[in-house]
Amino acid sequence: MGGLDGAGTRRILLRIGVVVVAALWIAEDMGWIHVAESGIPLDADLPSPVPTAMGLTVQSVMVGHGTSAGIAMLSDNGQPPEMVSEGQAYHDDLRIERVLADRVILRRRDNNTPIVLAVVPPRPMGDAVPSPVTPMAPIGSTPTVEPPTGAAAAPGR
Repeated sequence: MGGLDGAGTRRILLRIGVVVVAALWIAEDMGWIHVAESGIPLDADLPSPVPTAMGLTVQSVMVGHGTSAGIAMLSDNGQPPEMVSEGQAYHDDLRIERVLADRVILRRRDNNTPIVLAVVPPRPMGDAVPSPVTPMAPIGSTPTVEPPTGAAAAPGR
């Protein structure tokens, strides 16, 4: 009587695994089972972005890509801004959940309430100095050329 050796057992387990994975995949596609959410909240689940909440203001962001985490510069009640990356705690009661190009999603640690802050464009400091700009001729107009006068008209003198 031939018992199961190591190779036969591995083949049987591999086939069972393939069948189980295929069955789960089909059941998920058919809607028979539901898998856990990805953890990233949908826009419909979040409040609309506000420029300031709880004294916090987002001054700028660096959006993450791939495995690199996004970074937000947060200012708390006019204090100097701090750079905080995704997943990091800000003070003791907030966590940066997601950094996007136009907003930052934070979560309160005590009750998991989302806070969505809009990125506020920086304000100019003091009076803005206008840059010197040479006026352009209107489109379709022909520039006028004035003939040289006096000493410029007679070369070689």
